[in-house]
Amino acid sequence: MLLSYDTSVFIDYLRSSSGDALAVLTLNNQVLLSPIVRLELLAGVKKKQSAIIDKLCKALRNIDSFASPAECEKLLKRARGSGLFGGIPDLLIIADSIRHKAPLYTLDMKMKKLARKLGAKLIEL
Repeated sequence: MLLSYDTSVFIDYLRSSSGDALAVLTLNNQVLLSPIVRLELLAGVKKKQSAIIDKLCKALRNIDSFASPAECEKLLKRARGSGLFGGIPDLLIIADSIRHKAPLYTLDMKMKKLARKLGAKLIEL
């Protein structure tokens, strides 16, 4: 089964809290990397960690295209007024997860609630 990981999982991994689950799934080629997550990681990484991010990104199945604007607009309309909307990056990560039928793994409680509301499958490891 393929999984989609939110940026929070990679941040936790880089802080060495949840490295085991990520390492096992990465070795089994089970993790899809959303271009949004990749961009967030590259934007937020410290210079000394950039080699780790590059290696990690190469080891994962990279999604080479974003969810369509129509898919994203449909989710945005459903997210409005929910009090859960965390911004466009979260919406795009959820859209990629739904589009690729890859359950989403996130450590962000607000994103979990939004993903459930929008119909994304979640996984707890």
